[in-house]
Amino acid sequence: MAPSTHVSLRRRLAVSPICKSLSEAEVERVFGITEERTYQTGDVLFREGDLSEALMVIAQGRVEVTKQGKLLSTLGTGDVLGELSLFGGTHLRSATGTALAVTTVLRMPTRAFRRMLDAQELAALKIVNTLAHQMAERLLALTDKLVTSTSRAAPVLEARKSLAGWKL
Repeated sequence: MAPSTHVSLRRRLAVSPICKSLSEAEVERVFGITEERTYQTGDVLFREGDLSEALMVIAQGRVEVTKQGKLLSTLGTGDVLGELSLFGGTHLRSATGTALAVTTVLRMPTRAFRRMLDAQELAALKIVNTLAHQMAERLLALTDKLVTSTSRAAPVLEARKSLAGWKL
């Protein structure tokens, strides 16, 4: 990798949400375990049901995330994919990620990250803390969405129950 590319990718990792609380030295340590991967438009980064062996930070580009063919989200530079892979166990990808443009990711293999975590390296602990906060925010948003959709559906369900007893 050319020195200017190395510096640019490292800088993009440093400003990503998962590394926002890391010192320069910690970013360098995390960058040291990442692998750069580039995907062309239309390439599949991972498929639903594949073994999740790495977290990915989008260094450049855009990725469409779908589940059973339905769009879940579109992610871009700085966004993270595969967070659950860092928490141990054998997680399967819950969705499919497809490059919408030429996309470069920094792939953080689960095993390398787990070694950092097992050694109680501060960088790994900070990343886990940040991911836990992000996942909690997503869970709260999903809960709110579920409650909202359920409360809107309640009158329809009541009407269906009432109509079910009618005989024509």
